[in-house]
Amino acid sequence: GGAATFDTLSVMLKQLTSGEHARISSKFQNDWVKGQHPSVDHIFEVSSKNLEQSWKSYKDALATSGHPTSVEQHYHGTTIKCNLISSKSFCSHNDCGICGISRNGFLKSRIGSNISFKRFGHGFYLAPHSSKCHDYTQGTHTHRAMLLCDVLPGKKHVVQTDQTHLAAPP
Repeated sequence: GGAATFDTLSVMLKQLTSGEHARISSKFQNDWVKGQHPSVDHIFEVSSKNLEQSWKSYKDALATSGHPTSVEQHYHGTTIKCNLISSKSFCSHNDCGICGISRNGFLKSRIGSNISFKRFGHGFYLAPHSSKCHDYTQGTHTHRAMLLCDVLPGKKHVVQTDQTHLAAPP
């Protein structure tokens, strides 16, 4: 199938071609590490020139300061409160994570707004396993929402136990 693109407030929402859908769906399934994975019905690409420029500036600043700048893809489970799939436009519902993050990026002011437990303190939670992030999705209209994001993980710190007291990276 062909790709369809929808411009919603300077953020582009693109329905993937069948080949792109198959590739991302396969990645989701391969990154599922516990039990049976759910079906992947719809995949959209979200892009924003403003957010992409901000991300590039951050990456450049990391490089200038000598920090690692390798890019990885991680998942983020979030909420969906609208019918984005059929409307092809972002809603303005305060608790619709997929639309808010797609429009504005990850906002510090929204950390923990839908999940109160913070295993590693106050911060954004992304993981390389789709199954882990699926635990944090909340849906409506029989769908759930998850983002696959390019991230700059920087210097990694591995922990084996909850560290809810963290206020910054160790």
